[in-house]
Amino acid sequence: MIGPFQEADGAVSMRRILALFFSIASVPLGIIAIPAGAWYDFIPFMISVTATLLLLFFTTWADVTELAGKIKG
Repeated sequence: MIGPFQEADGAVSMRRILALFFSIASVPLGIIAIPAGAWYDFIPFMISVTATLLLLFFTTWADVTELAGKIKG
């Protein structure tokens, strides 16, 4: 059985682990940045959110290319 942090071959997926880390880290960073009001307080929050979205996109993209390869034969 493949877990949420494993690739199809059973290897540990660092992309998924880092996406989880950055998604968890973005919550307190956003909570700290919102009351501060200065634009530079939002930089760590936006970097964390961007990293999460990119890592999830590449994880999904790898799954899509694998599925397309299986369909093509």
